[in-house]
Amino acid sequence: MVYLAWLVILLIPYWLGPLIVWLTRKAGARPVFEPFTAGRHSVLRVFTSSPICSRPVR
Repeated sequence: MVYLAWLVILLIPYWLGPLIVWLTRKAGARPVFEPFTAGRHSVLRVFTSSPICSRPVR
């Protein structure tokens, strides 16, 4: 009988864990499309003035 009690105690996290995760999960947020705007995604002047970036492309 003692073995059964220890077995139940040891297996409680495996029974309650998925139940607690299922009960406390949040609804997933839907992704929002944001169109590209150059003002929000500007490149730093340090990178644009470097010799590597100013080479002409062949």
